[in-house]
Amino acid sequence: MKSICLVTALTVSDFIDPDLTAGANSNTGAQLGVLTLAALLRRQAYDPCVVNLDDLFFEFVRLDTTRPSINRDAGVAPLQPSESFYSFVVRHLPSQSFDIVGLSSICSSYPLTLRLAQEIRRTNPQAKIILGGPQASVVDVATLNAFPCVDVIVRGEADDTFPSLLRLFENEAWQTMPGITFRRDDRVIRNPNAPVVENLDRLPLPAFDLDL
Repeated sequence: MKSICLVTALTVSDFIDPDLTAGANSNTGAQLGVLTLAALLRRQAYDPCVVNLDDLFFEFVRLDTTRPSINRDAGVAPLQPSESFYSFVVRHLPSQSFDIVGLSSICSSYPLTLRLAQEIRRTNPQAKIILGGPQASVVDVATLNAFPCVDVIVRGEADDTFPSLLRLFENEAWQTMPGITFRRDDRVIRNPNAPVVENLDRLPLPAFDLDL
């Protein structure tokens, strides 16, 4: 059974004022789509972990010693010298040797998501990196052409596509799945769209217990 890590998209940033960011309410809660996907994976006997990127970002800003005006929690280990947010996230993953890392995406933080994918590839070159979410869905071909660290992009709703993709990864059948864009040798292949989830009642409750 493959180990799976799902990473939410970053929805906060310190573009305006890092002091305000550090003092904001950091209990953002992971995105419901990611938690629902985790619940679906549990149905197939996977044991996914969920990483809330917003929570890690708040912690990173508070620990940044280059910002002396920010109050920090006593006893919390400082950042490593010249540590970037990307390496900070990788260092705080529950495990650095996941078989599958799924990264959600939105427009405003997509550059950060791609740089995080590069950092994960650098530290865990054997992992399959899968992107999903609205931004990756609309720039799938361009992303795969420009970023070799990304293996597959799941377009549109991932509720059915992502679990099916994991089941088929052991053989070449996954390359025929609808709703994915991937790289075969030097070519980017864009399969037809997957159908939407019409009956939402068949989806499980989100795995809120994973949003620690």
